[in-house]
Amino acid sequence: MLAGRPDVVLRRSARTLRACPTQLARLRQQCHGVAVVQAMSGRTLTGNNGLQRATQLKTLNVGIIGLGNVARVHAQLIQQRIDGVQVSGVFSARATTRSAFAIEFGAKEFDTAADLVFSEDVDAVLVTSPDMTHEEYVSLCLKAGKPVLCEKPLTPSAEGSKRLLEQELALGRRLVSVGFMRRYDSGYRRMRTLIADDAIGVPKIIHSIHRNPAPSPGFAWQDGITAVAVHDIDIIGWLLGERIASIAAATTIDENSDQQTEPLLLSGTTAGGVLFSIESFVNCGYGYDIGCEVAGTLGSVNLAWGDGIAVRRDYASTKPIPNGYASRFESAFVDQMRAWCEAVRVGHRVGASLWDGYVASLVTDAALRAALSGRSEVVTYPGVPEMYQL
Repeated sequence: MLAGRPDVVLRRSARTLRACPTQLARLRQQCHGVAVVQAMSGRTLTGNNGLQRATQLKTLNVGIIGLGNVARVHAQLIQQRIDGVQVSGVFSARATTRSAFAIEFGAKEFDTAADLVFSEDVDAVLVTSPDMTHEEYVSLCLKAGKPVLCEKPLTPSAEGSKRLLEQELALGRRLVSVGFMRRYDSGYRRMRTLIADDAIGVPKIIHSIHRNPAPSPGFAWQDGITAVAVHDIDIIGWLLGERIASIAAATTIDENSDQQTEPLLLSGTTAGGVLFSIESFVNCGYGYDIGCEVAGTLGSVNLAWGDGIAVRRDYASTKPIPNGYASRFESAFVDQMRAWCEAVRVGHRVGASLWDGYVASLVTDAALRAALSGRSEVVTYPGVPEMYQL
C-alpha cells in the first residue's frame, strides 16, 4: 500500500522500489476525482474541487454499535469535526445507555444490532462494542453489505478473525476497516517516512511502550496482549514494512486470577531480522504514556508528542504526559474518521484492512502461547489474498 508520499519506499526490504506516479492517477480515476485517501498514511489527496464535490453529496449516516467511552469519542468527533456526517443510529445491550446516547446525539435507538445494521437509515457502521462481540457485529455488516470500521482488535483470536476473512473474501469486496488509529498519528507517520527514506540507515531494533494509568474493570492478563499490545504489534509491522516472525513473553501472570495488572514484556524478531520489544503496563499510575524508538545503522528516531520536545535538566523532564487515549490521539482519531468517511462515500477502503486485523491476531495468538509456555513462538502466515494487495 502507498506510504506517506508517492516517492516513499514501500518496504524497507525493497528500498529501490518506488511508488509509481501512475498508481495515484489510477486511484484518482477510480474515485472520480472526489477524493483519494492514502490508506497507509491517513492523508487525503483531492482532484479538482474534490473536497467541494464531496461535501455536496448527501449526508453520510453512521450507526454505532457499543456505546462505551470510545464510542463517545467517535460520536463527538463526527458531531463536531466531520462535515457531512451524522450519527443516525445507536445500539447497546443496555436500554438506558442507548436511550441516553440517542438523545445526546440526536440519533435513532435500535433494539438489536441487526436492526441497526440492516436499517435504510444507516449507511455505514462503527463497531465499538466489547472485543468478544466484534466478530458477531462485523459479520452482520458483511451480510448487509455495509462498510464497517471496527475498533481494535478485529477479534480476540485468529480463529474468529479468519472466519471474518473468509466471509469478506466470499463477498469479493472489502468492507471492513480496523481501528488501528496510530497509523494516522503525525508522529508515527513521520517516523515511517524517515525509516523508508533511510534517514537512520538499516533499522536494527525497535522499542514500543504502552502504559495506562489504570486498567479498565475486569481487565484480564490476556487483555494486555489482545487489547493493548495489539496496537504495538500492528504499528511495528506498519513502520518497518515487515511482519513479526517470532515472539516471546515475560510476565508474572497468575493463570488462576481474573485480574492482571502487572507489566508484560513481549520481544522477538521480524522477518527481516529486526529485534523488537513491546512493554504493556496498564497500571503505571502516572499517565497514558506511549513511546516508540527505532534505532538503525546510522541513527535513531524517537516518537514525541505535543510540541515534540522534552527538556531534561536537573534529573527531571518537562515532557507533558496525557491522561488517556482520547487526548493523546485526538488528531489521529479525527484523521482516521475523516479518511474513512470520505472513502465510504466513493466506495473505497482505507487504513488497516480486515487482513491486517487477521495478521495482528495471528501474532497475539502466538504471544498468548508464549506467555503460557515460557518459550519463543514462531508466527506463521498464509499468503496474502489478491483482494488485499494494492
